[in-house]
Order: sequence, then structure tokens, then C-alpha cells
Amino acid sequence: EYIIPVDNTFSSDYTEALDSDNSYLYVGYTNPASATGGFLVLDISNPGFPVFVSNYSLNSAVFKVLVKDGIAFVGTGAGTDNEGVVILDITKPANPIFLNQIQLGANIARDIFIANNHLYIAADEGGLVVFDVTDVSNPQFVSVFGVNGFSYGAAVKSNTLYLANSVGKDAFTVLDATDMTNIKLIGNYDTPGRAEGIAIKDNYIYIVDGWDITIFKEGSVTSVDDDLKAIPEQFSLAQNFPNPFNPSTTINYELKVPAIAHIRIYNTSGQLVITLVEEYKTPGKYSVVWNGRNDKGQKVSSGVYIYKSKFDDKLFSKKMVLLK
Repeated sequence: EYIIPVDNTFSSDYTEALDSDNSYLYVGYTNPASATGGFLVLDISNPGFPVFVSNYSLNSAVFKVLVKDGIAFVGTGAGTDNEGVVILDITKPANPIFLNQIQLGANIARDIFIANNHLYIAADEGGLVVFDVTDVSNPQFVSVFGVNGFSYGAAVKSNTLYLANSVGKDAFTVLDATDMTNIKLIGNYDTPGRAEGIAIKDNYIYIVDGWDITIFKEGSVTSVDDDLKAIPEQFSLAQNFPNPFNPSTTINYELKVPAIAHIRIYNTSGQLVITLVEEYKTPGKYSVVWNGRNDKGQKVSSGVYIYKSKFDDKLFSKKMVLLK
């Protein structure tokens, strides 16, 4: 395990975003006092001894860094000069060259990604903004889709776009991008907390949702008219509270579809301590209290315990600590 002490190079700065390519690490950093930042390149061909290569200063805070084929896209916002997405040529890492920038007004480029020569920007209150970057030195506006919230994260699979829109009943948005110039809404879905990040793996969409990770399963949507079919199966398991605890703690969970709920507690040796929940539940929010006793009613010792739940063939687990 290695630690790269960026603060040794730039006092009072902290890293905000990372990406890597070949033997280089690309770091977006922000100075919290001035809300300015920059783009730092480190040679990590020897991970134990990273070497400073270059630094490109910016007048905005940095929120996202994406590197592809020798081009760096740096998502910024706030600061003395809101620079939107700054595009740099880093084919020579020691000498980043400014190519262009995509202005987003007062909005922050919270997240950015590229697919099929299109740059997708989760632009805070500005929603989802799309540019054609076939020519990175001359990005061309394609479309924008407004949201009821703050777009914090975005992902794409085939012609379907997924947005994490912070809070509210429309926190998770699914879009049809078959026609990039006319993006259409498939559906909006609520999440228990604050949707800030999103990732896709196989047929599942994972939402970083404040204290939880909320998981959706893709539906078989073929058109906007099928949006009722798009309502995905969903289960979320919250972190227990309080944690650490003594003598009892509460575990919250939520089902979006009828299912048999399972919540079991294990010790760190993998031995079952107690089954808290094992029954059919209708959709809704639930909570269960563990009093620190095993299935025989005996008090357990202090230490780390793991509570697990299985839903739709997926296993969810979290750790908790009992202190006496």
C-alpha cells in the first residue's frame, strides 16, 4: 500500500478526482481556501516512488478527471472562474496543452464520461449536457436534458442513459438516447437517500445513495411507452445506528417489491449469531432492533459483527461494532 503525499507539493490542496493511463496517474486537486485547483501528472511506473511530472493550474475547483487516448477532460466548477470542462492534450505528460473548454455557466461538471465520441456531463442544476467531441479541439453541442434536482453522476449502456440526481422523488432518472438530439425520458425513480454516484455492472445499476448503496435491476424497456415495465426491483440495506452501539442498535431496510426479507447476523468467524428477519414483506420501509444477544437469548461479547441480507440472488452485508 502506497500513499502519494500531494500536500508535499501543493500546500493546503486536496485531491478531488483521479484517473490513470499506462504508467501515469492524473490527479485533480482543489485549494479549499480559494476554490481554485489544478491537474497534476505523476509517473507511477514505480508505484512505491511516484515522480512529479507536471502541473496545470486552473481557476476553478476540480470535481472530475477523465483521460482517454492522450486527452484529459477536467470537470470543474465554482471558484474565481467557472471553467466548465477543460480539455487538455497530454500526449506529452510533461507539457499539458490547452485545447478548449466547454462552458457550463454557473453549473458544476460533477461527472463526465465518453461513449461513441460523445461527452456526457452531469452538470449539477444544468442536468445532463451532451457534446460531440469527435474533434476534441472543437466540441459541438448536441443536446441537454433538464432534471428536477442536481445531476451528480451519469452512466450509459447501449442507448440508455442513467442519471443520479441528488435528492427528491426523481433522484434516479433513466433516459432513451437512441436519438442523441432528442433524449427522451423513460422513467424517474425515488431512492432512500441522496443519489450522488452511479455505476453499471451486468444488468444492475448501483447508486451511491448517501448512507446506502441502492441497487436497481434493468427492465426490458423498448420505448418510452413501456415505462411501467421499467420499474426495477430494488432493495436497500442501511448502516445500523448507532454504530458502535451498546446495548442495542437499529437496522433499516427497504423493499420496492414484495419479497421474503432475510437479515442475519454473523460473527467474524462466519458463525451465525441470530436471524433477525425471515418473513414475507410487502413493499415499504422497515426497521429491526438487535439487542446484542444470540438466538439462545445470551449476551454476546464485544467485537465486530456482520449483518447480511439476500435479495434477488444478491448478497448485501455491512459491519457493526458492539462495545461494552
